[in-house]
Parts: sequence; C-alpha cells; structure tokens
Amino acid sequence: PTGLGEPIFDKLNAELAKAMFSINAVKGVEFGDGFKGTELKGSEFNSSSNHEGGINAGISTGKDIIFNTAFKPVSSIRQTQKALNSSGDIIDLNIDGRHDPCVLPRAVPIVEAMAALVIADHFLRNRLAKI
Repeated sequence: PTGLGEPIFDKLNAELAKAMFSINAVKGVEFGDGFKGTELKGSEFNSSSNHEGGINAGISTGKDIIFNTAFKPVSSIRQTQKALNSSGDIIDLNIDGRHDPCVLPRAVPIVEAMAALVIADHFLRNRLAKI
C-alpha cells in the first residue's frame, strides 16, 4: 500500500536494507535502478517511472517494491585456501564436513520472508498511527 515508512528515521527502504543485511552473506542491496540510476538525468528518474523501486523519500508509492540483494560466494569449500591464523600468520586452511557452495536455494525464500516481515511491521505501524 501507499504511505508505508517514514521520511526520516524509519524509512521503508532503510528498514528493508537493514533486514537484508541481517541475512548471512548479504553484501549489497539496491532499490529500483540502484547504481544504474545515478547515470540518469533527474527528468528521466522521476516519480512517474518506477526507477526508485516503489519507495520515494522512504515512503512506499503503491508501485511494486523492487530491490536486488547481493550475496557473497560461500568460501567454506573443500579446497585448500590461504588464511590468517590468530597470530597473523598465513596458513593453509582445509575445511572438512558438509558445506553447501550455493546459497541460492535458500536465499530467495529468506529474502522474501524478511521483506514480508518489514512490510507487515510498517503496515501495522501505519494502521495504529491512524487510530
């Protein structure tokens, strides 16, 4: 819905980004056109488009909320790697056990669930503010 979020301290995009960064291995979040949008003119990046990803000035516009979340690759793989020990020495590191080198199957539902929690929280805040 339109109007979720606050213009200063509880911006919807900031709350969504905070939730995404709380997921292990997340290293980046961009809304709408993100960094690509910095190459546009102001007249091209206006509110009649959805370049902002459905959130303008921290408040939902009613358009689809669009964001990308970047994950780092899993480094705990069964391959000898160089690492620093607690003394600061470079050592060979071998990791045993079962490790999944692909976070993708779990990443999508986790991102969707975290986004749903943030949206639901802001929806409830917005509803209570009008009482």
